[in-house]
Amino acid sequence: ADPDGASSYFGSSVAGLGDVNGDGAADLGVGAFGVTSSTGRVYVYHGSTTALATTPSDTVLGTRAGGQFGWALR
Repeated sequence: ADPDGASSYFGSSVAGLGDVNGDGAADLGVGAFGVTSSTGRVYVYHGSTTALATTPSDTVLGTRAGGQFGWALR
């Protein structure tokens, strides 16, 4: 589900982030470049040996209005 509403463009970019929390499972980043006047955000979801978390464990915020942080993830 889109945590910020349809205009956030949640999920327009998605990328595997490797194991960012060191638990041995791959984690996922999901961009939402339309949030807060297109400042944007990236949500980090931690994986586990059984499933991907359904709520983000961290949110990285863009810093510039109109910067569209989260437009592309690699």
